[in-house]
Amino acid sequence: MIKTFISYARADSARTLRLAQELRKAEISVWIDQLDIPPGARWDREIEAALKSHPGFIVCLSPAAVDSENVLDEVAYALDHRKTVVPILISSCDVPLRLRRLQTIDLTTNEAAGLERLKALLKSGVSVATAPDRPSSPPVEAYRPAPAQAAEPSGSSQGGTVVPADGDFGLPGVVYEFGIWRMKAHPVGKSGSSFLSFWIAGG
Repeated sequence: MIKTFISYARADSARTLRLAQELRKAEISVWIDQLDIPPGARWDREIEAALKSHPGFIVCLSPAAVDSENVLDEVAYALDHRKTVVPILISSCDVPLRLRRLQTIDLTTNEAAGLERLKALLKSGVSVATAPDRPSSPPVEAYRPAPAQAAEPSGSSQGGTVVPADGDFGLPGVVYEFGIWRMKAHPVGKSGSSFLSFWIAGG
């Protein structure tokens, strides 16, 4: 499980706080300024330190977020430093250009289903930067088929998790790469669910 920084606009504070609390109830490690900056601490320094130290990055997208210079600066930093970036749509908006390359998790149509998908991905421990939620945008960058020589090594899988039938986690049998990680989806019987196995390349 990766430690994840949550970026959001001030106008979305209440909703984002509820999201962070839901993830923590599921024992998922997230950092959010409302809960993790101690009294008297320098807000800007705490934000910068957390952004640097957390390999995961969730950005909560809304009209206020895409108009926020702070949010866009945090997104730029996360992308430039190859963080695991997960765009979450909490309110309909024009997604910033740099994030359009990444698949989003949409909480605007079915929040409960989207939240469960997010929990499953974060618990899996693999990079979730572009784990697909909307198949209309082709996965690129961190989420892409791995080279043929990156086939799953026998007996060296680092872990795995079962995901629901309504999730889209790549084509069964195809190895995908997420930075140093590799992932492969295996169908589970006739249930429609999949088992995601993942391992470190060269491990």
